[in-house]
Amino acid sequence: MMSLSLPDTPSRYRPLGLAATVLLAGGLIAAALAGGGGFLSSVAYQLPEFGLLVLAMALPLIAGGINLAILAIANLSAVVAALTFGAVGDSPWLAPLPLFAGLATGCLTGALIGLLIAYLRIAPIIASLGALLVYTGVGILATNGAAVTGLPAFVPAFAGQTVAGIPLIALIFLAAAILVGVLLGRTPYGRYLSAVGYNETATAYSGIDTARIHLVAYTLSGLLGAVAGLVMLARFNSARMGYADSYLLTTLLAAVLGGIDPNGGRGRLLPLLAAIVLLQVTASGLNLAGANQHFSAVAWGGLLLAKLAYDRLRS
Repeated sequence: MMSLSLPDTPSRYRPLGLAATVLLAGGLIAAALAGGGGFLSSVAYQLPEFGLLVLAMALPLIAGGINLAILAIANLSAVVAALTFGAVGDSPWLAPLPLFAGLATGCLTGALIGLLIAYLRIAPIIASLGALLVYTGVGILATNGAAVTGLPAFVPAFAGQTVAGIPLIALIFLAAAILVGVLLGRTPYGRYLSAVGYNETATAYSGIDTARIHLVAYTLSGLLGAVAGLVMLARFNSARMGYADSYLLTTLLAAVLGGIDPNGGRGRLLPLLAAIVLLQVTASGLNLAGANQHFSAVAWGGLLLAKLAYDRLRS
């Protein structure tokens, strides 16, 4: 079997840079205006769900694809978990069942997208967009479009738990980030994932099962989306299709700012984590400053286009 190695060529998509400097400055100003401690506490509680969704977006991007259904997967997983909580009752001993149901939903829905892309050769943007519509429709039919409430008291209490002053949900995000970092940087699968994104044809000729690489990437993306959905379930004390839909643009923005090449083949954890923190700090600062959410959407979209144009011109 031929050995596979990637050429040591620089990526056109550089992590952070000027855009990050602007974001950092804006975030620091917002933190100062917000009063420091309360602001940082707010960021610590809001960052985990956003960060998990960015990780869910990053894995398919590195493989040269995209998963536009991450928020639908997150919300559907939360809905399934909430409905299961309603079925099993308030017993803490049965709490693993709803959690398992939510995580299994994420893996299954992510794997279905992976199957469409890996074996039916459907374009990732089409497959994930179609899945978004299907999963959203299923969730709305299951709930009649209403929020699922009436969760056991220990569910929202979990979101408020801290360890050494650090929110437990933030530690869950850090654990997931570390595992993703190890997967990308310390395992053969991480190297194959980058190779598929860099040049799938050459990777296939090297004897690598590229279909399996895609399938695992989208399954893991769905799993990370499900974890984000369970975090949102605990924070909001309810589940509903459509929660946090505004995150879709910012997850893609965070991935690009963090050095993920949207054409595939490039991505590292530490720049990605820096972009996640910077965007969350800036977003929280804008919210506390009372900025119009439509202005924020314009700003994020403009920043994403500017970053892509800057990288293209620089190359």
